Amino acid sequence: MDMQKFKAAYSESRNGANKMFRHPLVRKFIYSDGVQECADAGLYWMLNILATEGVQHMKKRPDDGLMVVYFSAYNDGTALIKGTLTDDDPTPWMRRVASTDCGPGQWTFFMAYDGEHYSLILPSEY
Repeated sequence: MDMQKFKAAYSESRNGANKMFRHPLVRKFIYSDGVQECADAGLYWMLNILATEGVQHMKKRPDDGLMVVYFSAYNDGTALIKGTLTDDDPTPWMRRVASTDCGPGQWTFFMAYDGEHYSLILPSEY
């Protein structure tokens, strides 16, 4: 994974999203151009997890239209993806990743449901 490219894409100052991309396997899952740039740095695997497992978690509570996704990578090469629908989400969704080449750090993404699509964006695109 190209951490320099990822960090540059993640921290770039943005004013909304310019374009949305459709996930090739989960057609109702779309993501912004900022997320696309992060994925190009080596995070496509995270998009696949969110498109399948994250979407399923949101379907359990359709009235909660926003899920905050926390992505943490650790020094030992493991990672944790956690999604909470509200501050009082009784069962937040979590996925442990046994091995990743992502450098250590913590990042946040927003996943929203508009009644038709599940959209993933960067905080700077909100």
